[in-house]
Amino acid sequence: MRPPLERWLVRLIAPADREFIAGDLAEEYGRRVESDGRRAAAPWYAREIAAALGQRILAALRDAGGAGRPRIASIGQDLRFAGRAIRRAPGHAVLVAATLALGIGATTAVFTVVDRVLLRPPPFPDPHELVTVWSTYPGWRGHDVLGPFWDRIPFSWPEYVDWREGQTSFLGVAAYDGRRMTLTESGMPALLDVGVASASLFPLLGVEPELGRTFAPDEEGQGAKRVALLGHAIWRDRWAGSPEAIGSTIRLEGTAFTVIGVLPERFRFRTVGDSRFTSFDVWIPIGPDGGPLNRDSHAYETIARLPDGAIEPAVVEETGRIVGGESYPERRGARVVARHDEEVGEAREPLVLLFAAVGLLMTIACVNVAALFLGRVLARRGELATRAALGAGRWRILRQLSIEALVLGGLGVAGGLALGYGGVRVLVARAPAALDLPPALGLDLRVLGFSVALGLVTSLVFGLAPAALLRRGDLDGQLRRASGRLLSGGRRFQRGLVAAQFGLSLLLLVGAGLLGRSLAAELAIDPGFETGTLLSFDLALQPDAYPTNAVRSTFFTAAVERLGAIPGVEDVSGITSLPFSGTGGSSSFQIVGREVPESRKKPEALRRSVLPGFHETLGIELLRGRPLLASDRDGAADAVVISRAMEERFWPDGDAIGERIERDGRIWEIVGVVEDVLDDDLVGEPKPTFYTPFHQDEVGNRARLTLVLRTATPPDRLAPQIRAAIWELDGSLPIENVEEVQSLLDRATAPERYRTMLVGLFAILATSLASVGIFGVTTRTLVQRTREMGIRAALGAGPGRLIVQVVGGEAPALAAGVAVGLGAAIFVSRALAPFLYGVPRLDPLTYVAAVAILAAAGLAAALIAARRVVWLDPARVLRAD
Repeated sequence: MRPPLERWLVRLIAPADREFIAGDLAEEYGRRVESDGRRAAAPWYAREIAAALGQRILAALRDAGGAGRPRIASIGQDLRFAGRAIRRAPGHAVLVAATLALGIGATTAVFTVVDRVLLRPPPFPDPHELVTVWSTYPGWRGHDVLGPFWDRIPFSWPEYVDWREGQTSFLGVAAYDGRRMTLTESGMPALLDVGVASASLFPLLGVEPELGRTFAPDEEGQGAKRVALLGHAIWRDRWAGSPEAIGSTIRLEGTAFTVIGVLPERFRFRTVGDSRFTSFDVWIPIGPDGGPLNRDSHAYETIARLPDGAIEPAVVEETGRIVGGESYPERRGARVVARHDEEVGEAREPLVLLFAAVGLLMTIACVNVAALFLGRVLARRGELATRAALGAGRWRILRQLSIEALVLGGLGVAGGLALGYGGVRVLVARAPAALDLPPALGLDLRVLGFSVALGLVTSLVFGLAPAALLRRGDLDGQLRRASGRLLSGGRRFQRGLVAAQFGLSLLLLVGAGLLGRSLAAELAIDPGFETGTLLSFDLALQPDAYPTNAVRSTFFTAAVERLGAIPGVEDVSGITSLPFSGTGGSSSFQIVGREVPESRKKPEALRRSVLPGFHETLGIELLRGRPLLASDRDGAADAVVISRAMEERFWPDGDAIGERIERDGRIWEIVGVVEDVLDDDLVGEPKPTFYTPFHQDEVGNRARLTLVLRTATPPDRLAPQIRAAIWELDGSLPIENVEEVQSLLDRATAPERYRTMLVGLFAILATSLASVGIFGVTTRTLVQRTREMGIRAALGAGPGRLIVQVVGGEAPALAAGVAVGLGAAIFVSRALAPFLYGVPRLDPLTYVAAVAILAAAGLAAALIAARRVVWLDPARVLRAD
């Protein structure tokens, strides 16, 4: 009995070893299979083969000083000859190395990002066991505001405790959340990203602190102690990495927390439901200071460990039964998802698209390399035939060609790694926040190995592939007969390669064109407000210093007055959640006079609290009624302004002015209707929204506002004056995220910009490589047809006619490539449909433009190469022949 892999394995080794493996070793393997089974026999067989091959290698090394020395010397001779060949044809070497460098560099850069985001699991022990658990409520499907979140509802603290105590399927469970809190230590105040977690989170993840300890079970929940874990960065910056940080005090929102530990430098954890938090400066336990504990506040994401990561239906059913039992009539089930899949989220499809695009580019580079090597082999056919006549065998010639290919491949790999390193820097700098790429991302050993293997294999395979044309003929006979058939077949093969390059390039050009037009259509969407010269910044008040809404209102009124006095500032206002900031929330309400059946949930809409003049500052059009005024404060009737979408959704048959809604036990009268504002997605539908006066709305956390300034001067010059104005009122307040409002829209479209930029760049590189290919083919054709062109010139053909004839000879290859590329693009464009907005996947303008660009590039390359016939001297050509 012989193992399945023996058939090809024995071909790789010497005859003596073949006899051993196919004879005695195979018999012993058969006996072991019969007695112990194939699973037990296979490892033994592999060890024996490895030992045999190892002995063979050692013997070869021992013989290197004797019989092996001539072979080593001949390899050195081949290397020296490869160097001379490169010096004789530097243009060929530069084109091959540059082509490989472009393909490898782009592929390496994109593979680094794909590897970091898609292929690497979370950096914790046994990451395949980690899952994220959500509550689900199918009744929310189709809801205007809550519909997108029906299957990813966070837990409240009591729900989490019930699940933790009642579950039997998981090895461990933990809850966590993220929030922004003000650091009120000495020095400049700062707004920190603070993680709040159950005590089980760090043991569940297998994370050991660098110093101190993590949270104890009695330090969470209602009686939570005020302790904190420091992230490595803040420990290094504020405590200079001193162990004395343990036991010290850090003040968050005016509350003192005792530092009990420091997390390791490589620890990185992110929320998956809130994209704002990709890392945390400080961690505190879930409790009164670190998050709500009531049953109605669904604030906590959950993570758990499953044995072997097996998400069985029984696991989901048990979790759904606990969170959707009789105690929670509005909850209906649960969803369990692999943690890595949840962290990747919506980044998977765009990255797969980019990897496919760079794969096309690498394929074009490979085809170009094959065409370049083919041309070089054809140009050296006489030399190769001479070497064969002098006794060189076919394998000796192939070895020489392979060494030359590997030398050029090594040059291409070196250039590709340099380009890849720079490309990674660009990709990280321009990457959207959703990819969560670390700033120090670089080329690790896996990526380096991938790049080196890719370059060397590519150069070797495509460098030797053209030599297959020479295997069919008699190399010695090429000295004595014309090689017309070989040249004709080589030219046809070259033109076929050029056609393949143009077809693949057209795929990328069409993709880039469709994505570009889609992005343009998205950027042309009116978000509902003017960005213009708007500047915004976040301001967080300390709860202990500003405990009531009246005190906070007084401060923000004074802040607006001071900011408005800055030269160049035209309007000032504020809102709890600026559009596209990703910080907003929704709220349920009841329309006075309407009954809601018990089986249905109350109406829900986005809820925003604003300072007077907000809609005027952002240029949001008032459709009916009046805006919110400075007089809308405590003591006046509660007023609310709603959006057009809210009016059309809940008052489709009439005017909502004068209608009343009940929220939080108060009656609010609708005094105005404003135009819709897109909140978080330019291509989404406007969501129902209501705006309450900040001075009247005491519900929720109103200690934070985003202040917005309309300026008559460049906004970036006002940051120092803004800080001075605010710190004159309170020097302990952190001023964060000072930026132009337009940057919020830019971040919202960052993923689309990112993939459009990269696919467009790949399309440009692909077109350039294809143009180089047709330039090389045309040049080599002219070299081979020099005598013919000289005769035509001698018979009266002018330069223009000769150029047209040469260029026309390349037109069929170009046309074939375009035709094949168009068919492939029409088919492949289906994969682009999810990424397109406002443009059909079969958009005629895009396809026509792509064909025109590609045809112009190809014809221009052929024309440049053909211009050498202008300087052709017929007499000299004929004499030389």
